[in-house]
Amino acid sequence: MERESRVSHERTARGKHLMGWLQIRRLQIIANAVSGMALDLGCGDSLLEELLADRSPIVALDVVPEFMLRMKHRLKRGSGVHYIRACAEQLPFRENIFDTIVIADLIEHLPDPNQLLHEARYALRAEGTIIISTPNKLTNPAGIGTPSHVRVYDFWQLRALLAQNHMVTNFLRYPVSFPLPTPVLTMLYRFGFRRYYEAQNRDPKFLVSSLQILTGPLELLSRLLPFLAFSLICQVRKSTDPRR
Repeated sequence: MERESRVSHERTARGKHLMGWLQIRRLQIIANAVSGMALDLGCGDSLLEELLADRSPIVALDVVPEFMLRMKHRLKRGSGVHYIRACAEQLPFRENIFDTIVIADLIEHLPDPNQLLHEARYALRAEGTIIISTPNKLTNPAGIGTPSHVRVYDFWQLRALLAQNHMVTNFLRYPVSFPLPTPVLTMLYRFGFRRYYEAQNRDPKFLVSSLQILTGPLELLSRLLPFLAFSLICQVRKSTDPRR
């Protein structure tokens, strides 16, 4: 997982390629949903902490120390990010402590996601929220093609998993992508990783605005067709229904 995380970070850093721009957009959506005291489970060496460092106190937790060392090198001292080495399935926190818990691209790596969700519910305050993102099995070839992904979810499977864990789910807007044969999706996905430094240097404003024009309507469309989102991003709360 460490090598995959390093490659993923290098690809997404600062949005230096088309797919990277979409990944940055995903992190922005997650960051905008965070409030209060936050916990980032399986933080890796994500850019999320950079987006949150000046806005919310955040605890970054991962079992691999190299991830957090790289993050520390990028973040300025006194950023408000606290690092803890621990397993996301055995959290070292008391009950009802966090306002927001982020589970970004972690749940697909775990053989027993129920244990992770149980731990997250325990550490979450009564009115808090959990932000979950994961590749969409229906539209995202990264989900199926990554060796460390134990189980990849589609919209209905993820919603059912969260309902089983007594959670109320609200899926957030993210650009949609339509199902294609896996070889075609994989080819487009890899093409999206090609760097565009030359185009960026020629006219970066045009490039960025073109991407925004493209993804804006696709985000709106995801409200109608959430099951086609390229990545599934949802905001969940503890259910208050005693029957659940």
